[in-house]
Amino acid sequence: MQLDEHFQRRLNEARMFFAEGKALAAEKIYRDLLKPDLPAGGRVLVLDGLGRCLHIQGRLEEAETFFRESLSFLEELFGPNHIHVAGGLQNLARLRSERGECEEAATLGERALGILKQSLPADDLRIADALLNLSSHQYTAKKYDAAEANLKMALHLWEAKEGRRCFGVSTCLNNLGRICEERGETRQGVLYHQEAVSIRKEILGIHPQPVKVLEPLRLLGNSVPQSGQGSLAHPAIQNRQHPDQGAF
Repeated sequence: MQLDEHFQRRLNEARMFFAEGKALAAEKIYRDLLKPDLPAGGRVLVLDGLGRCLHIQGRLEEAETFFRESLSFLEELFGPNHIHVAGGLQNLARLRSERGECEEAATLGERALGILKQSLPADDLRIADALLNLSSHQYTAKKYDAAEANLKMALHLWEAKEGRRCFGVSTCLNNLGRICEERGETRQGVLYHQEAVSIRKEILGIHPQPVKVLEPLRLLGNSVPQSGQGSLAHPAIQNRQHPDQGAF
């Protein structure tokens, strides 16, 4: 998909504003770009950007409208089982989870995970991201066994790819500890949390991306990842989220 230089420049400006926490400024640019004659590929990017801006402002019903329209275009452009569609599904899943619709969020997350497993190498860390996201929805729905199983699979992927002492592993350990807390398995929960804290203390000073400091027994994170910088590649899939964003 080729988009003109003006569109690309304005799109990048909107993404920059969003990354800087200026969602209202980004929203204005996205709305200006949403012209009736905008090609479908460009429309997908603008709809996704608008959904993210509204989501982060807490305007969830408006955000869902744009996310659903974006997803519809993605399915029309690429088919229902394309990797870009998985990104749209994960956007909707996060939004549904924030609205307390945990079952629906888990269903969307399961579909996204299935698409990624079909489309990517088995050791791709975007699968670990999706497992982490899905486990979050399952945890909120109190489906602790399912959440635990997916967390352990995500942990295995991160450990195999980046080693035991990495952010992804520490987030999984933290979340496994939270599940133990819910089950009353305090001793095992403390062990998970202690290792998670140890990993974060070890690498916080050398990681190039600013990361929020751990509180005891809980990691802090945001639910909405920053949008990507590519042309048509869906931001939620093209740029992996930081593992902090999957902490319970």
